[in-house]
Amino acid sequence: MWGNYEKTISNICKISSPLGSSSRAEACSQDGSIAIFNQKKWREEHKEYFKKWNENHRERLNECARKRYADNPEHYREYRRQWRKNHPEYAKKHLLQNKIIRQQRKLKIFNIISGNNPVCVRCGCDDIRLLEINHKNGGGRKESGQGKQSTFCGDILHGRREVDDLELLCRVCNSWHYLEMKYGELPYTIIYDMKIKI
Repeated sequence: MWGNYEKTISNICKISSPLGSSSRAEACSQDGSIAIFNQKKWREEHKEYFKKWNENHRERLNECARKRYADNPEHYREYRRQWRKNHPEYAKKHLLQNKIIRQQRKLKIFNIISGNNPVCVRCGCDDIRLLEINHKNGGGRKESGQGKQSTFCGDILHGRREVDDLELLCRVCNSWHYLEMKYGELPYTIIYDMKIKI
């Protein structure tokens, strides 16, 4: 199917369309006849082909997208700002969907680290909102610091990073662990009261 399309396109030379439409291109064939090729319509009729092609070339598409963004980041930031401003109802819905996706992703990562038992290993806190990933031997800021959090979590999610040196701690116990590494054993006892709901 795609070969026939490429052969057809190779036999025509594109000229500017007097209609000025991005979805419609006028072209002249070798015998001088005029043909109108509607790219949008053709893509609509071959959705499954493009879906499969995109799946098979996902890494290539992502690489191209990253390059386009790196070449002109301000353009894309401004585009997103304007889009959110002009479509507030969709922007709000999009933010809500992203929040749900992040929460689901977070829970999956916590389950991987904890063996499907996401609780603080010190005090037993089971409130997902309060839990954090802790590096047992330190070095968390270096690995998952600014600009690296997404890669760090993605590597865990897709099995590219071992989790033997990671554990789940609540925010309080995580701070306690940091102070212990800095000053040694501390005279504290942290108790999580499950009867108190927040």
